[in-house]
Amino acid sequence: MVLFQAKTKSMFHKSQNKEYLDLCVERTLKNDFDWVNQFLDILGDPVGTINDIGCNVGQFYKALNNKNKVNYIGYDIEPIYIEKAVGLFPSGKFVVLDINTELPRSADISISSATIEHCGPLALDNILSTTRKHAIIRTMLGTKHEEGYHQKNGSEPYVVKQFSFKEIFTTFARNGPSYEVIALLHTKRGTPGYGNHKNTIYNNRRKKGYMIVAIIPARGGSKNIPKKNIINLGGFPLIAYSIAAAKLSKKINRVMVDTDNEEIADISKKFGAEIPYLRPKEFATDFSTDFDFMNHSIGWFQENKKEIPDYIVHLRPTTPLREPCRIDEAIEKIISNKKATSLRSGYEIRESPHKLFGIKKDFFTGLFPQDKRPEYWNLPRQAFPPVYQPDGYVDIIIPKFVIKNQKLHGTKILAYKSPDTGELDKFEDLKFIEFNLQKNNWEIYQYLKNNF
Repeated sequence: MVLFQAKTKSMFHKSQNKEYLDLCVERTLKNDFDWVNQFLDILGDPVGTINDIGCNVGQFYKALNNKNKVNYIGYDIEPIYIEKAVGLFPSGKFVVLDINTELPRSADISISSATIEHCGPLALDNILSTTRKHAIIRTMLGTKHEEGYHQKNGSEPYVVKQFSFKEIFTTFARNGPSYEVIALLHTKRGTPGYGNHKNTIYNNRRKKGYMIVAIIPARGGSKNIPKKNIINLGGFPLIAYSIAAAKLSKKINRVMVDTDNEEIADISKKFGAEIPYLRPKEFATDFSTDFDFMNHSIGWFQENKKEIPDYIVHLRPTTPLREPCRIDEAIEKIISNKKATSLRSGYEIRESPHKLFGIKKDFFTGLFPQDKRPEYWNLPRQAFPPVYQPDGYVDIIIPKFVIKNQKLHGTKILAYKSPDTGELDKFEDLKFIEFNLQKNNWEIYQYLKNNF
């Protein structure tokens, strides 16, 4: 939905001239913009997708250096800026876009340097409504709604709107509480207009909440299906679907892949996951347990971050098809239940284990000798309680419980009923998953096709 219909005319002829454009290019090549470094200080090492709204000639792209291979798009209303950015940085992607009337793509991070000063107030809605995780805005904010004048290098001045903090945060609230960090860089004005940028200060605001980290385990040594975790599914490696589901969650703060394999690590980075370490080989054998790698991961947080997550969302890549809203449902469920020691997902199966047999001395025998009903295995299915097959849809671990008890799930395992979307264990399973992928309109699949 377009949130602001009024078409604004390009202001390049009023506010800038060729001398100013040449100055922007010169300063960009020298990384001579304080705000760029401030943005990078806030973001750290960004991963995932980034929208740069009002990208000018590519200052942020130049400073980013794209060392993490983030999926970057720079947008600007001025075709002359975009043309110059493309010439300077052919490897980047730059698009002409009027943020007043057009929506950028959906992205994990949106940054904007002074863009909203040149636009209507709902331009900010267009930025925030397409932002999933971080929104960082630099503006000449006043304490109340003001108008100032923008003039550079002798060009004709034009009116610049100043939005108050209240107006800005009202816009944030209108677009939902999903932002992990909203940072405002406040530039005090020493003189009317745009002249003095020396007094830039930070105003970082972190939404209070839980530290929730998704960990996707993917060791390299698969026997039944070689390279199972990166096998092709619908044009993307299998693990990309779990990464996408975690990134589309509104509750998860951080997405990590735990692997011992460099190839899996490189592919996971491409799709926006963090690889802060490689799993030690002793925790990556055929006999390694979930507790082994999860306990190691919690230890890494203790040693390197001096804090541990409140919850770890365990997403197995072999269950690739998930709805992000269901992940959020499971997170909300365990947060609201203080007795739970963990959460596991499972789907209802048709046959009760009461109707199954073991073999003893060449004869079938029932598995529940304590059930005194004659031939209980011949009773109708409705005579038995529903049973659930644990799957890899979503498990949630509580690190404090793991540290204290040296157990992964404990006895109070909260139940989350999941749909049977398919689990990849044998090659035959892939056909069902591929059918399911094409049959339904999966949000994660659209996200992958739109962004990679």
